[in-house]
Amino acid sequence: MRLVADPTQNLAPGAASPRQRIEFLTAHQPNGAKWKYVWRSYIPSYDSIYNSTNLLVSFSHNACPSAGSTSFFHLMQIFSTAIDNPVFVLDIIKDMVYVKDTAAGTYIASATLADFSNRPLLHTMNITYGPSGSIKFAITDSQTGAAVLSFSKSGGIGSDGTYLKFGIYRTTYDGEPAIKAWYGDFVQTQLS
Repeated sequence: MRLVADPTQNLAPGAASPRQRIEFLTAHQPNGAKWKYVWRSYIPSYDSIYNSTNLLVSFSHNACPSAGSTSFFHLMQIFSTAIDNPVFVLDIIKDMVYVKDTAAGTYIASATLADFSNRPLLHTMNITYGPSGSIKFAITDSQTGAAVLSFSKSGGIGSDGTYLKFGIYRTTYDGEPAIKAWYGDFVQTQLS
């Protein structure tokens, strides 16, 4: 996957603000549907780019994002069509990668971008969709098995029409870098 540095290219059609995206997505799921998803990713190291003034200003003025920020760089979302927003996001913010529980408005897991990039990753997710659902998500180094990031939660995993999507999806800004990422080996298994 590749997004260019030109904020007028690779734009998502019909978006309220300029956004670039390349994402895989699963089918919309009914309440109670249980799935296991597994995929691999590789995001090269962009240390000099991620520490540039433009990116810091775009993502956040602080080490953690400010409340109400409209800038984002999603790597994964559990998206609810009922509320037309994500339930959970995996985001790059400054020099960190965070999982945000959007309903609670809190960050529930994090890793440094240095730990997340420049290594092959294995993503494993077990999810039951719906108001009484649950999620268990872990990212490990696919070669060593070392834990990189994980979280779990019960209750409030969207409602009818919720689904998984992953890839690279960001708001655009002047001075943005070109980004490359690799995703593959996706396997989905319905558990009920």
